[in-house]
Amino acid sequence: QGTGAVTLACVMAAVSVTQSTLATQRYVVFGAGSAGMGIAHQLRDAIVQLNSIDESEANKLFYLIDKDGLITEGLAATTSVRDEIRPFVRPEAEWEGVQRDEGGKLRLLEVVRKVKPTVLIGCSTRAGAFTEDVVKAMAAGCERPIILPLSNPSALVEVDPKDANDWTNGKALLATGSPFPPAKTPSGRDYVIAEYALIYPGLGFGAMLSKSRHMTDSMIIAGALRLASLSPALSDPDDALLPDFADAPKVNFEVGVAVAEQAILEGSAGVEWSKDQVREDASKKVWLPVYGEFTYDEQGER
Repeated sequence: QGTGAVTLACVMAAVSVTQSTLATQRYVVFGAGSAGMGIAHQLRDAIVQLNSIDESEANKLFYLIDKDGLITEGLAATTSVRDEIRPFVRPEAEWEGVQRDEGGKLRLLEVVRKVKPTVLIGCSTRAGAFTEDVVKAMAAGCERPIILPLSNPSALVEVDPKDANDWTNGKALLATGSPFPPAKTPSGRDYVIAEYALIYPGLGFGAMLSKSRHMTDSMIIAGALRLASLSPALSDPDDALLPDFADAPKVNFEVGVAVAEQAILEGSAGVEWSKDQVREDASKKVWLPVYGEFTYDEQGER
């Protein structure tokens, strides 16, 4: 859920830059393990909640790829597909005439060429899977491709963000699961690569503040919304999708407040505060790692 929440924040910040919505994107998730499915479900649930469309319609925006290629009805009929994947299985008829590999599988490049995704998410730990051909094919299908190679450590990332930036002529909106140095925009400016570790402390802080017994989907979405609202890219489209990690304390304070406010609004909080009290009470519970300075006095009390 945490991985899904911070990915949601990245995508929400990115679609604000492109002046679009979550529901108008086409999502390719490369890696259908626990992380990939957590991300897909979180994005899908946010689309349903924020854009008021049916879950079955939201599912159609996603294309999941695992080690056996795109997960289609044909693949699901011959291999074991987990229950959480089934809502996202693609109809076989969509892929008539599309080139397959020697094993009959639909691989990433062909999926990108047909789907023209606007969001490409990597959580496969397959280093280099987002090749130059894949990235350029994606860039040919949309103005500002949103590319999130989230696998870590950095040795396993699907694409070096510098390469993705270069191959798209600086058009890609990028975030990674590991720290990387800035890339360069066509004008020569540094493009800071967002790292997706932000949000976890804020979710926990919000749950503690509200004394909620459960972390609901709407609480997570509220935290992701608040994180997205702090994106530097909202004031400068060529800036990072997420705040700098050095700002983590104040960012997670804001996330925690948003989570607690949502818990109170929906009735899942275990406190009797009003929503308007949350920020004031939260500020009293923040621990600041500030220590007093002591000077040794030889003549002092013994």
